[in-house]
Amino acid sequence: MTTKQFANLLPPDYKILKQGRGKSTWFVRQSKQSCIMAVIEKNTTKTFLPEKHFRDDVFWLARFENDNTCFVDFRDVAIGSTLCRYYLTKENDEAVHYTLIMDVFHEGQAFQLFASGDELGEASLRRTQPKKCYKEVVLKAFGSKNSTTSFNLMDREPRKGCCYTIGEDPFYDEFFPEHPLTQLRALAKAILKSIAKEAT
Repeated sequence: MTTKQFANLLPPDYKILKQGRGKSTWFVRQSKQSCIMAVIEKNTTKTFLPEKHFRDDVFWLARFENDNTCFVDFRDVAIGSTLCRYYLTKENDEAVHYTLIMDVFHEGQAFQLFASGDELGEASLRRTQPKKCYKEVVLKAFGSKNSTTSFNLMDREPRKGCCYTIGEDPFYDEFFPEHPLTQLRALAKAILKSIAKEAT
């Protein structure tokens, strides 16, 4: 399989931005609430899932956990002879930025998809509305905003504002279809579904 053939697995609303010389292809998807940029590159089996090759790299994913960056989602998936791992991270700086890194071993070839999305318009409501509702219900139910019964019971302690929140749970994807996190999850699933269709 070539990079171009792998690119055909992407949903049709991703438009080609730049075609590399057989090594990489850039795509873009734009909406009022998100802008997703994606690139597909051919990988080598020696660098595919590095912890399988080098013991020292077992904790390499830990570099994505710091004061401003944290994991939102992580999956290992096998479909027939295809192996896929993807993880989504959130970066909270001046704006909230989501990143998808997806490694796929398909038909004896290794590929990596790198996609990133920024919140636009009212996209931030996904993070704030569920949190606000949760606190209000807890107050009514328990009559307290104490940390043992409030939002911190469900969340990791914030680190400079970057932590997993209820609104980022996959459950809320259907409520916020254009949010970059929803779109990045949908992109990963669409590729895997395309691979599964090919396998049948």
